[in-house]
Amino acid sequence: MKRIFKLTLIFFAPYFAFVLYLAVRGPAGVGRLPHWIWGVAFCYFVAGILAIGYWGRARRADETVQNPDTKAASSSCGSSRALKIGLILYVLILLNGLRLVVQGSVPLRYAIPGLIVDVFLLAVFWWLLVRGRNQRRRNNDLAKNPER
Repeated sequence: MKRIFKLTLIFFAPYFAFVLYLAVRGPAGVGRLPHWIWGVAFCYFVAGILAIGYWGRARRADETVQNPDTKAASSSCGSSRALKIGLILYVLILLNGLRLVVQGSVPLRYAIPGLIVDVFLLAVFWWLLVRGRNQRRRNNDLAKNPER
């Protein structure tokens, strides 16, 4: 099992256990929870994403130092593929959310924050894809013209 996958499981296992606990309890059980738990869960989720990003970047830097040609290219290709899958996934989630809002099954006061998060994640995935593409172009230009 890859190290980054293990780190992801370690960081997000408590968060997903909490979400599954809420799913089992149902809507009535969710209303009985104190309000501070939602803030803690959100902060834990964001901190986990930032930590995984940091350790993933550090791991890629270590691999690039060990073998700069093959590791950087394979890591870039894999992360680009993962970002494209994430982009497609969040487009589908956004479309489903819009469908639910149009049908009236989700009240607007819940739908608007959820759709904002979806749009924000779409923008982040898109930005990361463009940044990676520009970096690959720069690396290719430097490989062709090393005098720059």
